[in-house]
Amino acid sequence: MKTLTPIRHAHAEPGLQLPDIDRSLNGLGEIEAEVQSRRFPFYPNAVVLVSPVKRTLETAQYWIEKQPNINVKTINALYNSDTATLIRCIENFSTEENLVVIAHNPGISELYHELTGDWVPFRPGTMAVIGFSEDCQICEKGIALPISLQFPNINE
Repeated sequence: MKTLTPIRHAHAEPGLQLPDIDRSLNGLGEIEAEVQSRRFPFYPNAVVLVSPVKRTLETAQYWIEKQPNINVKTINALYNSDTATLIRCIENFSTEENLVVIAHNPGISELYHELTGDWVPFRPGTMAVIGFSEDCQICEKGIALPISLQFPNINE
């Protein structure tokens, strides 16, 4: 079974003084990313696609520090992408066994809905693992099997 792990970046600072692409994680976001990366490591052979925005790169960094051998690719099209764009990016890596996408809402929530048929609003720091049978196209509508859905719980 192939897996896809969509992740919404953790909480970021308000965008009042900075361009959106330069917004960093805030203190809560740093804790969320740390907790999620500790509790839910990526598969060792995962390919991680990440938006080029500061807060997504910072979110990814928590996993990279713990798993320095994962393959990370910054994909410009992931910045504030819609579902169709997310799917096109994912399909470019459809031969990978374990793919991770760290990006933004509403695209990440809509992607999960499109692939599983379940509507779950991804709060900052939320991650899911969804599976696909070997013989199906990775991005066919409604055919993914939800395996895990993890909201950040910073009290653990």
